[in-house]
Amino acid sequence: MNREQRNQILQRIRKLEKEFPVLEPDVACNCGGPDPIYRCEQCFTPVFMCKQCTLDWHRLTPLHRIETFKDGRLHSGNLKALGLRVQLGHPLPEACPLRISDDNFVIIDAQGAHEVMLDYCGEAAFRQWRILQHLKMLKLRDAMLDRIHANNVVSFGPACVEPGKDMPDIEA
Repeated sequence: MNREQRNQILQRIRKLEKEFPVLEPDVACNCGGPDPIYRCEQCFTPVFMCKQCTLDWHRLTPLHRIETFKDGRLHSGNLKALGLRVQLGHPLPEACPLRISDDNFVIIDAQGAHEVMLDYCGEAAFRQWRILQHLKMLKLRDAMLDRIHANNVVSFGPACVEPGKDMPDIEA
C-alpha cells in the first residue's frame, strides 16, 4: 500500500467517524477536568481530553489537527483555536518574559497549512536595543572628546606627561 492509498483510507475513516462517531466523550477527562471533547487526528487515539490536557499533550507537536466533539459530531480544528502558543528561543515550559508575539503565523508542511501563535524571544531584541544605546553613548562621548581636544582644554593621554606634548617645553 502506497502513501496515497493509505491517506485515502484514512480520509474515508475520518469521514465516517464524523458522520457516525463511534466514541463519545466521557463526562470527565483522565485528569479529572471537565469537558473532554477534544481529540487529535494525528495521534491516532480514540481518547478524548479536556482543553488543558490537549494543550499540554501537544506542546511539542503544535501542527497536529484537533477534532472537537459538538452536537453529536466531530468538527475539525486546530491548536491555535484552543490557545496553544509556540515559544521560540526558550526551552519548554519556560516562557520569555520579554516575548514578541505573532498571532497570525502560518506554517506549511506536507499536511497543509497550519495557523499558529508564535512567541519570539524578546531578550535578543532587548539586547540589540541595549547595544544600540551603548553605541549611541559611545558616539556622543567621542563627539565630546573631539570637542574637548579641539579647544585644548583636556588631553587624554598616558599617565606620565611629556614635555612639549602634554605641557609647554620649559627649559630649567
